[in-house]
Amino acid sequence: MVTISRLFALPWRFLVAYFFRINDWIKIIATRSLRPSQNPGVIVERINIPSRQGGRYIKAYKYTPTDVEKGVPLSVHLNWHASGYLLKRLGLDHYRCYVIASRLKCVVLDCDYAKGPERLFPAASDDAEDALNYVFARPDKFDTSRVSVGGSSAGGSLALAMSMLFGRERIKACFALYPPTKWVSPKDYDEDKPMLNPRFNSGLVLSNSAMKVFMDLYEITEDRYRDFRVSPIYGDLSRLPDHVLVACGDADTLHADGDRFVEKVHAHGTAAQRANTRFLSIPDEAHEFNNFPVHPNSIEWRDRLYNAAVETLSAAHR
Repeated sequence: MVTISRLFALPWRFLVAYFFRINDWIKIIATRSLRPSQNPGVIVERINIPSRQGGRYIKAYKYTPTDVEKGVPLSVHLNWHASGYLLKRLGLDHYRCYVIASRLKCVVLDCDYAKGPERLFPAASDDAEDALNYVFARPDKFDTSRVSVGGSSAGGSLALAMSMLFGRERIKACFALYPPTKWVSPKDYDEDKPMLNPRFNSGLVLSNSAMKVFMDLYEITEDRYRDFRVSPIYGDLSRLPDHVLVACGDADTLHADGDRFVEKVHAHGTAAQRANTRFLSIPDEAHEFNNFPVHPNSIEWRDRLYNAAVETLSAAHR
């Protein structure tokens, strides 16, 4: 527990982190009515996943559909939330996890991961890797032949990176929502990630200054810009599964990142990858529109997006 007196004794990096986190928590609480919270037909339980650091555990929520055959290992989908590698938001993707679990009749593990400035690069990808290793080490509990991954923003980048790290034989499908796929110097951000549509219904615009804070607090330094664990566009795309959906609003500054990633898969991928990898551009929506939908069109597009995600991920859960 961080008291007021301890907070003011922290180094500036931690003060900045808690400023962002407190504002984010206030926003999440104030907008909780925008996100469906019910989960009929799905059991949600909190679990702890062992990490590679002895005695440390990764928090996760496990979603299990109730209308399935008992005692038979189910296929698995792992989800990682948006965070900028900074914000503590486990559980924000509750509705999406519920939709995937209920529609695909699979277990969904909504996994936390390490954030800066307490834990620095590559701690987040280490936790994501540990979560996947936890699944693959338990074939008696999960159908490890049918595994998919997904996530939003930094979590979407983790999903793409884990797909390449584990390879297409183990990860069968991936859904990445507004992922940063290529980190650049802050001075090049506006040119590399233009805002195509200045008008939007819901969401927020990721400013150059906000991205710099995320980079600094997680220590994404210049020598790490081309590391596929934060810039998956530089990874070995041949290791991606055949079925990948990348999506982003056209008012999101990460729109170009997602579009370029899919274009590269289409240019260099296998015939199956080219046929089943697609980019979904969502009109008049900005970053995180799906979790903070203040306009009816945003709710409609959130649901259409989740339907598209289920369609893509279904290839792993047949």
